[in-house]
Amino acid sequence: MSVKINSQNCIRENSRWVFALFGTSDLVRFVQAVLAAVGLASIGVVFYAWEIKDPRDWGLAFGALAITLVLTVIVWVLKAFPRPKPATTISIPEKSAGSRPSSAKRTSGSTIDFTAVESPSNAYESGKKDLKQNDYLGAAPAGPSFALVMGVSLTRCGGDPAKFQPPPSYGELSKPEKDAVSLIYTGLFGSARDVHEIISSIHGAKLFEPVFMLFKEAEKYWGLKSADPDTSILQRVIEENRQPVQVFKKTEFNGAGMIVPYAMQIVEIIVEEGGMPSVEESKTTRAEIKSTEPVTLLRAPRLNGVFWEGARSWFGGLPRLGNQAWPRTRKTKTPMAFLTQIDLAHFREIGGSDLLPADGWLAFFLDGDGRECSVLHIDSVDLPARTPPPPDAIRNWHWFGRHGVATDFLYGPPSKFELPYFPIDLIKAGLCSNSDIQTAIASINMHAPLQMNGPSKTLVNEATSETAIFFGHTAQHLAAVLRIAAGKTGDLIKKKAKYVSEEQRIELEQAEPRFISLCQEIDLWSNAIPLYSILPTEDAERLKEYFIKLQANEFDGFMQGNRLLKGNLLLSTYFAFYASSDDVFRLLPKTIQSELSENRRLPAGHWHQMFGAGFDIQGNASFEHANDHMLLQLCYDDIMGWRFGDVGVFQFWISPKNLKKRRWDKVSVTFEGH
Repeated sequence: MSVKINSQNCIRENSRWVFALFGTSDLVRFVQAVLAAVGLASIGVVFYAWEIKDPRDWGLAFGALAITLVLTVIVWVLKAFPRPKPATTISIPEKSAGSRPSSAKRTSGSTIDFTAVESPSNAYESGKKDLKQNDYLGAAPAGPSFALVMGVSLTRCGGDPAKFQPPPSYGELSKPEKDAVSLIYTGLFGSARDVHEIISSIHGAKLFEPVFMLFKEAEKYWGLKSADPDTSILQRVIEENRQPVQVFKKTEFNGAGMIVPYAMQIVEIIVEEGGMPSVEESKTTRAEIKSTEPVTLLRAPRLNGVFWEGARSWFGGLPRLGNQAWPRTRKTKTPMAFLTQIDLAHFREIGGSDLLPADGWLAFFLDGDGRECSVLHIDSVDLPARTPPPPDAIRNWHWFGRHGVATDFLYGPPSKFELPYFPIDLIKAGLCSNSDIQTAIASINMHAPLQMNGPSKTLVNEATSETAIFFGHTAQHLAAVLRIAAGKTGDLIKKKAKYVSEEQRIELEQAEPRFISLCQEIDLWSNAIPLYSILPTEDAERLKEYFIKLQANEFDGFMQGNRLLKGNLLLSTYFAFYASSDDVFRLLPKTIQSELSENRRLPAGHWHQMFGAGFDIQGNASFEHANDHMLLQLCYDDIMGWRFGDVGVFQFWISPKNLKKRRWDKVSVTFEGH
């Protein structure tokens, strides 16, 4: 897999390449930032120690603060010494009035010819000559042109310097590579306005970060400060008689800052896109994206006789892949988690975009870290059989958020791989580029009510009422929570012993065996109760007694962070039964069945959607993919067990070009949360 460089993923695939590329000044700034963080943390500990009157923490905090200050002084002193430069530095005469000098002298006596960088092709060939002939890069006539060559060559070898091959000539480059060289050239030698016009009119923010940062790195390379946006770097270098601030030894790649990594990212993006579109092509693409109407995905109602087990579109459960293999991650070959499968014929029937195939299914998968996705097109008229998960499939996803206090119980043991199963209805509604959020909500509410703030009053009132019905699931959920709490009592006592009084510590130690004994009693009792059953009156009363015992003051220290209110446990039971078979679902009270079936068909405050405009939480995903279709958006959904960060969304993107070619392997995924 090729190397990505951006603010979230700075060459994750090759850590040694990261350290090779960072310059000393960057390392100093990093150390300074770490020391500042340690110093602030030490000050915080001092105030904390003062509040709880514990001299032991005072000494620790003041000691850490003193060490931080000493190290900070040392770092600043080291930074004050100038870094030695090789003797091969550039000396450029001032520009004469009305003309640009065609050559200049280097201190070692060789000639600098600025015609070598007057075009992308010339700069590329000059950079290639620099790599071949000089031990120190950046001191040759072409300045930072080596980045043009290294950006292409390192991208070709997947970012691994050990696989670096002799660079091709400019004429041997593919068209996308030549497009990338031209854009890198603009970043290295052009003006701020040149950079802005290109990235705003063609590939949007996919290239915004690498091109803009390459431009800033080029300014840093020459020691330039911000200037007139219409004046190019090349012109400023000549007018200000600039020399490179640093050159670096090519065998060590040390001192290049981020010039080469950003050049690599530019090459990678443009090659991936198949070249740079023209401005007109880009305008046509964006118009097509804005005109594509959205389709909202919502859970099918359970009380209208829907064919629950034979749905043609569904969330969770198992996919139906025909003869296709279950997708795995590229590096670790770990089976991905199945999210949803959409019937494309039904998508067309309800008026969905004709950009998708007319029949078959699209199945969506996501890896455990939420950074890699897979989309498969199942080209079949008949509904295939369910595809069992691979033998080595385990539930290993976390998706930037916590799954609750008893994950194994709520979503099955680690061997249970699938998520809750729900048939899907498709409706032609949602958020599009030409509408606002209120218009979108109104269009969706015509089909199903959108709950804006968590569980409805109906669910909460039933779960917290004195006459609430309890279930075997509720009792076993409670036992699962307590198993976790009982396993942490020893560590909790050690932690609290640092700041509670001796008397309080002794009380905790004395209460520990009684708490563990009560947890074991509840565990033993609950395991004898069928999971999907209504508790008899006797067991229901016993469960209520356990709730009362657990609220005792002596156990309060062991229950911090565990939400043991019966209402919370019952809400989890309602959601679990909602996602189960018909006979289990109908164990719920009629009011709860009706509420879930009619009013919980959508996630709280959000909705799942295909095409149109996605939820713009942080502004990055939509900005980076301004020229891409949002193929699918999946939101935080507690009923599905999709606890995506802090009410976040995953969005699957594909370019119009790849969509037309049915290149489902080119779909990418982004995540944003609050």
